[in-house]
Amino acid sequence: MNRNESPAKTPVAIIGMACRLPGADTLDEYWDLIVNGRYAIDALPDEVLDQTQYYDARPGVTGKVSSRIGGTLKSRSFHADKCRLPAELTNSVDVTHLIMTEVAADACRHANADPFHLRYANTGVYIGHDQGSTARGHRAFASCIPEVASILHELRSLGSVSESLRVRLAQQFSEDLWSSLPVDTLGPRDL
Repeated sequence: MNRNESPAKTPVAIIGMACRLPGADTLDEYWDLIVNGRYAIDALPDEVLDQTQYYDARPGVTGKVSSRIGGTLKSRSFHADKCRLPAELTNSVDVTHLIMTEVAADACRHANADPFHLRYANTGVYIGHDQGSTARGHRAFASCIPEVASILHELRSLGSVSESLRVRLAQQFSEDLWSSLPVDTLGPRDL
């Protein structure tokens, strides 16, 4: 691109694509889904939605969902042979992000490019990502507990309550939330 040239007038070429979507792990499967009018929304499996923890048929119940259906990937496996990353990285990163890198590598290969040795400096991979976490929300929820508990100290409606009682209320609130989460949830348990 010429420095004097407007970016809006610079031509863009899409030369490779890849996807991993509900009902379609590849572009061919996605096209088949569209052409044959298949529906990729189905009952959520227990490993995706812990219904005892997060489901309530009544809409609007705080901390619950009122639907048991959704779109999920067939497989949330990362194929290290398709996306060579150091073992220390693959062992420390959420598999959702590993899958994203794998799909990006697949898009490069679809363009007949080696994802690890791109020939052109003006090459980009654009990603739409909305998979959530493999921790099924437990860790994300748990990470907010200290922040929410600290808000109890600032509530105007508790202005007449002693500081020591506010601290006890915040601690009880935190303990109640932590005890409702699965044992495998990670995170600091302090206020």
